[in-house]
Amino acid sequence: MKIKKVNKNRAKLKKGITLIELLIYVALLTIILGIITNFLYQVATFKVNNQVSSDLLQNSVLMINKMTRDIKEADEIIKPFDDNFSNELQVEIDEETITYTIEDEILKRNGTGLTDEKVRVFLDTNQGFRRIGNSIQIVFSLESELKPFGQNKKVKQYQTSAFFELE
Repeated sequence: MKIKKVNKNRAKLKKGITLIELLIYVALLTIILGIITNFLYQVATFKVNNQVSSDLLQNSVLMINKMTRDIKEADEIIKPFDDNFSNELQVEIDEETITYTIEDEILKRNGTGLTDEKVRVFLDTNQGFRRIGNSIQIVFSLESELKPFGQNKKVKQYQTSAFFELE
């Protein structure tokens, strides 16, 4: 009878988890959590990068469309008056003067900001507004205030020309 009791006690002990099994489970759980964390980090980085690119693109399209429309509708181009770059664009439409300037890193149309607060507008060397024949060349850079994880701020340079006909 004693032999059967000892064997039953050993059988009960074998049903538990050994230290090695516990370590294997912990290691597997750590690996799985690491993979999930890395995946979530990549998704967040991708989302921020897309948001930054989208902000820059939306602001540039808005700026270029407004300036181009005003240049095409202009009765007179007041500034720039030569092929040197200027930080100011001034046009006259129906006897109203419209002025584009960059102040405090914001593009302003008659003193009202056109760009988002998350985007900084700046002019480097050989950037701004200049007149070339019957066109105005517009060259500017935009920098996002949002900074993707572990990266520098995104800066994009845009350039376009708008043609005008003066009567």
